[in-house]
Amino acid sequence: MPDFQQPDELDHQITGLVEQHWRESHAPLLLSQLGSHGGGQIAHDVRAQGKGLKDYLRHRLTDKVQVIEHSANPTITGVVPAGVASNANEGHNALLEKTRQSPSATTPRFHPAFWAAFRKPLEGSNRRYVSAGPPIRFQDSSEEDEPDGLLEVPKAYIASPDMDDDRTSQNIENWIADNDLQRDTYLVSAKPKLDSGHPHNLLDRLLLSLDRDDLSRVSVPLDVVLKLRNQAL
Repeated sequence: MPDFQQPDELDHQITGLVEQHWRESHAPLLLSQLGSHGGGQIAHDVRAQGKGLKDYLRHRLTDKVQVIEHSANPTITGVVPAGVASNANEGHNALLEKTRQSPSATTPRFHPAFWAAFRKPLEGSNRRYVSAGPPIRFQDSSEEDEPDGLLEVPKAYIASPDMDDDRTSQNIENWIADNDLQRDTYLVSAKPKLDSGHPHNLLDRLLLSLDRDDLSRVSVPLDVVLKLRNQAL
């Protein structure tokens, strides 16, 4: 990542992003979106000041921006220019509901174990923990048994049975932002697609020469697959 910004520069950037978002959408900028701006640079710079993003905004920028939370779901946290929410006819909840992703929005592809940590119901008085980095895993433990090296996922972030994928994804984004973590750590990396115009080996050429019906009938031993793959064109 680039070098840290100086606090005054960081303050100016944050204020500008919040004000621009309000002008364009008349809705709060989600805390998770603010922290992930520029590939996570803002969250990175705020951590250098020894604070989480929410605390940083509330202690340093109270005259510029206001942090608002949903009363029924405190994991939904947004930022608006100072004074906006108090002057609006709508309450904080109504403003934050505007941040819901549209049905056409693409839900990020999170690692299956990480996604399950926020989707699977939590039983009884157990508490849930997830790894801060690879290998990605989660586990449920009793209240007395707190595992080392894992971060807690509070129950408020775990999806209810009627919660859709968009809202679950937003809970995940908020948890990542609240813990000042890197979002990319938990995403499934996109696999490179085969360049249909430029086969690189005999296996590519074979696959490109077969249609869908052919592919459903052909069975090739793995040692032959490996041999074809190693034969460059």
